[in-house]
Amino acid sequence: MDTADVIVVGAGLAGLSTAWHLPPEYRVVVLEQGSAPAEEASAQHSSLIRRMDLDPSDRALARRTFSWLQDPPADWTRPPSQRTGAVLGLGRDPLHLHDAVAHLRAGGVTVQEVSDPAKLSPALCESPLVRAWHLPDEHTADLPALIEGFLRGLKRLGRTPQCNVRVQTLIRSESGQVIGVRTDQGQIHAPMVVLAGGAWSQQLAQDA
Repeated sequence: MDTADVIVVGAGLAGLSTAWHLPPEYRVVVLEQGSAPAEEASAQHSSLIRRMDLDPSDRALARRTFSWLQDPPADWTRPPSQRTGAVLGLGRDPLHLHDAVAHLRAGGVTVQEVSDPAKLSPALCESPLVRAWHLPDEHTADLPALIEGFLRGLKRLGRTPQCNVRVQTLIRSESGQVIGVRTDQGQIHAPMVVLAGGAWSQQLAQDA
């Protein structure tokens, strides 16, 4: 029976990021049921790093993420994001993002009101927008580059994902605490189990 400090179930973007961010002294096992990391949903995503969010907590997290992507650690040999700009249009309440605009501007982020959205893109011609904002410095994540860096870091940390391993059930103690996983290749015990496998790990969560 193998043991670890943390088991991460799923080697998509969420699982790779979790495993990379855990303290280096932890023994971390990453399990992936597919034949390679990040082959399923993570391979299909395109992600805007949207700093202008209604919720202040989400906005703060997005700003931290944006800053991290501008200056990633040494595991990244190419930029994990690209500057594309963004337009946020409001279809009902023109003041819906009023606080967010003020907050970002106070932090030095360029936010421009758009009087005629069609000038930015023909796709917005005759769109029923009551207000629109242009953020010229917004980025989109380059997911292949992001995943590349996480995998490079996990290899450095000795946490390369184990692929073609199907987690069948969670192992629980008599008190009900999750203490590991049972896979089609044996059991692994750990005091912490992170479910990062997306929809296919739903049944495991229900068991817990």
